This record gives sequence, structure tokens and C-alpha cells, in this order.
Amino acid sequence: MINKHTELIKEILLESSKIFHLCLLWENNTGVAKSMDNKRIIKFGLEGSADIIGLLNTGKFIGIECKTGNAKQSKKQKIFEQAILKRNGYYVVVRTAEEAVNFIKKMACL
Repeated sequence: MINKHTELIKEILLESSKIFHLCLLWENNTGVAKSMDNKRIIKFGLEGSADIIGLLNTGKFIGIECKTGNAKQSKKQKIFEQAILKRNGYYVVVRTAEEAVNFIKKMACL
């Protein structure tokens, strides 16, 4: 079953594909898995990094953190946000695909 967070990520990626000339975005997965032999734990991705990352047509990095319901950024997500902003990238927390697309359009015109 797909949860609302996953649905939001997919909707943003779909809607952003309609403005492909402004950005190149992809889902950024992080997590933990077991090896095929079930003997090792494998961590992947950067904990705290945005759900969607990519590049704007200007060459600037963009991070989009997706939140549903009353969810808030974790401490590690806030640290990642500050790291991106400190390096002149763009970062946004959104709750709808419309918010994400509007942010992309605005940042791509700067």
C-alpha cells in the first residue's frame, strides 16, 4: 500500500516533469536493508537529506523535503537544509505538489 508521503513525492515528480525545461529532479532514498545473505545491515543514502533533489536550469542545487499531516523536519533534516543554503543552493519544505512547482518556477527565474 502506498502511503501519503510516497504519493506526494510521486505527484511532485510527475508535476515537475511538465516543467522539465526548468529542472532535473529525482527521488532521493535513504534507509537500511539486509544483505541478500541476511548477514549484514546495509545503510544507503545520507540521513536527513531531502526527499527530492536535483538541479535547476541555472545549475543550482535544489532540495525538496515532503511532509504530510503534522509531520515536522527532524534535526538532521534541518542540518541538511542549512548545509544546502550555506552553499547557495535552494531548499524547501512542502506539503503539496503545487507548493513544490511554484518554488521551482520562482527559483529557476532568479
